[in-house]
Amino acid sequence: MSLWSIGAGGLGSTTTADLLFSALGGDQQTQMQTLAQTALARGADRYTSGDYTGAARAFRSAVALDPSHDNAIKAFNLMATAYLQANDTADAMKAYKSSISMAPDDDSAHVKLGNIYFSQQDYVNAEKEYTMAVRISPTSSANILSLGQAYLAEGKYRDAEQQFQQVIKMDPAHESGYYALGQTFSKEGRYNDAVAQFQKVIGIKSDFYQAYVDLGSAYADLNQPDKAQEQLDVLNKNKPDLAPLLSQYID
Repeated sequence: MSLWSIGAGGLGSTTTADLLFSALGGDQQTQMQTLAQTALARGADRYTSGDYTGAARAFRSAVALDPSHDNAIKAFNLMATAYLQANDTADAMKAYKSSISMAPDDDSAHVKLGNIYFSQQDYVNAEKEYTMAVRISPTSSANILSLGQAYLAEGKYRDAEQQFQQVIKMDPAHESGYYALGQTFSKEGRYNDAVAQFQKVIGIKSDFYQAYVDLGSAYADLNQPDKAQEQLDVLNKNKPDLAPLLSQYID
């Protein structure tokens, strides 16, 4: 039996464990922590080399070796990241849920789990996770923005608008709140209001070319083809890969 298989939970008996740690020297907890740190480092190396499945296995070993609170939380979060890179969303979700069970007040884990739900178009559960993140960290504009996006995807436009207005109040120099609010107004058919928001986005970040697509679309909805064409001209000159999106919408 190898050292790693023993450390990962394959101990045959207490006597075997005692012999192992007697040979290693020092107390058992310290030795387990040392082995867990080695597993974490091995997982990091495999992640860097692109072996995401191997990295996840190493991080899982670290949890088995040292299930103490802080180390296990770190390993679960790293494990989830590796699983996502390996396109294994099911195990990534399990890892984040394990992390949350140990640290329910970690808003970042709730957001990351919510992001997976969102990517699966499970907006109800995404909303639940983002709501928890906002409750835990109500001063995070990123958490509030995520919750607003869930509301927007669910068609809860008034709720989405409230979240995005709050983001703008918290971070008026950033374009994200204005852009999300413009998207909400477009969904509601409030195209003049949407135009105003998208113009603010471009005023803050002139190379946010997706905003030109949305601005041109809003002008098209307002039956202002000349202004829509102006946005298309910008895209053709600076971001031609996005131009067909607006061109097809105008057509």
